[in-house]
Amino acid sequence: MLGYLLALALADPPFLGMLAGEFWRNTWRVLLAALKRQRVAEMEAGYEAETPPDMPEAAPALPAVAAISELPELWQHVLGDDGLQLNTLVSGIAHFLRLEGAVYLEHLQTAEAQSRQAVGIQDPLTLERLSADLRFINLDWSRKLRQAAELMEERSERLGPAIVPGMRLAGLLRDQGGQIEEIGREAHALTVRADGTVGCRRVVGKLQQLIRLAHLLRDQVQIMLAAIFREEGALHRLDGRFHLDAATGMRCRLGLESLFATEFKEGTRPTVAMRISLDRFGKINQRLGTRAGDQALRAVAQLLAELSVGRCDENAITRLAGGDYLILAHDATMEELAAVGEHIRQSFEASNFSFQGIEFTLTVTNSVAAVAANASLTDILDRLETVRAAATRAGQNRSARWENGGAILTIPPAIPVPARTITVEATAA
Repeated sequence: MLGYLLALALADPPFLGMLAGEFWRNTWRVLLAALKRQRVAEMEAGYEAETPPDMPEAAPALPAVAAISELPELWQHVLGDDGLQLNTLVSGIAHFLRLEGAVYLEHLQTAEAQSRQAVGIQDPLTLERLSADLRFINLDWSRKLRQAAELMEERSERLGPAIVPGMRLAGLLRDQGGQIEEIGREAHALTVRADGTVGCRRVVGKLQQLIRLAHLLRDQVQIMLAAIFREEGALHRLDGRFHLDAATGMRCRLGLESLFATEFKEGTRPTVAMRISLDRFGKINQRLGTRAGDQALRAVAQLLAELSVGRCDENAITRLAGGDYLILAHDATMEELAAVGEHIRQSFEASNFSFQGIEFTLTVTNSVAAVAANASLTDILDRLETVRAAATRAGQNRSARWENGGAILTIPPAIPVPARTITVEATAA
């Protein structure tokens, strides 16, 4: 272009004067703009050359509520093998712990039974082997508890309506994992051969501590599962096989929650409730072993069903946890159910239990309260716990009820009940 203008000026000198001033300024602006466009084009071409041809797309947004697919793949397989169809991560974790906790408890009870036999025949080699196996089992279980807690803590803002029970469960898992690791270290430090019988008995004692923790976690997972399903509005979809307690065959806490969500809706609540608590049942586990203790609980459940038949709602007798049972009744007064409870209490008092030739006794403490038409299950259980606490402060093998805004002890008349011996059936170790 410059060459063209120069040729034009030389050919016609008068035209050269026209090129001065504004014409040259405009021409210069055009040239600068062209240079800028060329530079931008070169930069864009260089950027495209440096960019990988197949850039990954941005990760999809995470769901508002953490999904079951965020669990480890192995955990999902465990749940799938059990036929569970779950949606949320927190419900998946609770069910996984329920399943794996039962396996862990079975390992502990088997080890306890074998340890008791080894102590009886003075076999330290067997106890050393069991102690080594126990260390591996505990490490594996505490790792699962820690991993489950981390999964929920990392997604605490995406646990949805179950955030409160989910975070409570995470805290419980942290606590239990720490206790299991501490007990495991203490058990591993025992010198069974050098300490002889004392060392052998200490191994059994450590196993019983672990079993108590496993029982506590089992019961708490039931409570947490009930809270999770309640918050997620899924109690009405609860699989019927989760309604029953494995040890006794009675309705369990999950089954009770489902009952309140479906049949016992507001206005159709039972009119009165009674909690029956076994006194000092832990001593039976220590004396006979936890397998025998489970069989004793089954015998207790059968006796309760027998003594309450026709007097309360048979399908509403529930094992709450450990040695605690709940009996509900429709169309009955507090005095009527309290009389049933007193008959049960005095029947236990008059009975002996026998397990493989070993006799023992069991007593119970009763707590009775009326149920308001709009009372929730939590309201009922809290009221009964207040009554039970008052009864146990006064000593065990007592009856108490809620009346006039507080718990009062009852002094019932003696009831003629026959003495009997109840055989606790043994189960294979």
